[in-house]
Amino acid sequence: MSYDWNQYYKLADLLYNEDINIDGETLARNIISRAYYSTHNLARILKYSIDGVPLKEQKHEKVVNFFSLYDHKNGTNIHDGLDSLRKMRGKVDYEEDSRFSLKEAEYALLEAHEVIQQLSKQSG
Repeated sequence: MSYDWNQYYKLADLLYNEDINIDGETLARNIISRAYYSTHNLARILKYSIDGVPLKEQKHEKVVNFFSLYDHKNGTNIHDGLDSLRKMRGKVDYEEDSRFSLKEAEYALLEAHEVIQQLSKQSG
């Protein structure tokens, strides 16, 4: 049985909605990161089920690029949300001098929710 990457999204949502005694920026960074990784891994799995090509390097960029073409061919809208989340995740994980709020975390959750819905329709 493979891991259910939707659980990352559920954790991000829980962190956002529960009263946890951690500063808002730490919560925001974790919520954005988990929201992105849930979408990335679900998209990666769908990509592989479609093209059968395993990814060995540049996985994040290759998944995003795949869905740019996929969206164009199939009338879906996965790429934009996935790429937006990828860029946010890069900032929260590596830019310690940047600041992030729960408002940005809320945006990431909404974006991730939309991407996950699109992905589940395609893998359905």
